[in-house]
Amino acid sequence: MARRSGTSRARLYTFTAVAATFAVVVGSSFGVQLGRAAAAGPGSAPSGAETGPAASPTPTTVTPSPEHVPPPATSDPDDAAVSTVADNLTGAVQAYLSGADGRVGVLIVDRATGIRVGVGEDRSFITASVVKVDILATLMLRRQDHGGLTDREDDLARAMITRSDNDAASALWTAVGGGTGVTAANQRFGLSHTHPDQDGYWGLSTTTAADQVRLLGLLTSSNSPLNAHSRSYILGLMSQVERDQRWGVPAAAGPASTGVYVKNGWLAYNGGWVTHSVGRIVEPGHDWLLAVLSDGQPSEGTGIDTIEHVASLVVAAERAH
Repeated sequence: MARRSGTSRARLYTFTAVAATFAVVVGSSFGVQLGRAAAAGPGSAPSGAETGPAASPTPTTVTPSPEHVPPPATSDPDDAAVSTVADNLTGAVQAYLSGADGRVGVLIVDRATGIRVGVGEDRSFITASVVKVDILATLMLRRQDHGGLTDREDDLARAMITRSDNDAASALWTAVGGGTGVTAANQRFGLSHTHPDQDGYWGLSTTTAADQVRLLGLLTSSNSPLNAHSRSYILGLMSQVERDQRWGVPAAAGPASTGVYVKNGWLAYNGGWVTHSVGRIVEPGHDWLLAVLSDGQPSEGTGIDTIEHVASLVVAAERAH
């Protein structure tokens, strides 16, 4: 799988530095991965999917359990200072996206401070492989109601999340009852804008950044249909995604980050690229839930750069505040 060039990565470092500078100003003034091929339905083997033996996961951070994280904000999220930071950051994201390619939907929420930054968070996008978190959440919900995972389901879940294996996703999609099963689970999750594809192509399901952050919230809170074991299991796999797929949200992590969780999606579709990244970054004083979804990108790399710039801008600014 092609990845960004050194030049692109250098651009990211520049973006991060700009974000940090912006944060000082803010402080003083107060988004079917079916590989690279067409969508594949349940049970099929899409060309271009990741295949072959799974590489050993290489976690790069400590993974705290959902119970050992900063608590949700206790202050009123409408507090004037919080609102000022959020408004300034939202304006900065809007300004950047006004010159970006394609469409982008963003929602970033800090559970610890209450700061929420959203731009186009209700825009609908095809899911690509970020739907794999929803498939796994559906499976865990069913199994906690009717017994635990089988050994085979555990193997498939690990392959589906840590290396984005499409055959594993198709097998588990079938195991949960396909679109009907996912729809029933999403009703319990409160994902009112996430809809499985009517023809059964899981990667062509649709979602919004707001729904993706809501699902992440259910993985990080005891006020969830998912029990503590289910939440910890899903987050644990999201912390072990293979190194070459740890782009997007992880680019915003810093030396103090104690937990980084991610699931990405990427797909050449309708003459452009769909690139998404959803995840979580935990560090002292912060617990960010992030979803940056994009489509109509001229290349995979362009989409990744957009995602990483937006995530890094907001996280660096809040961190410096």
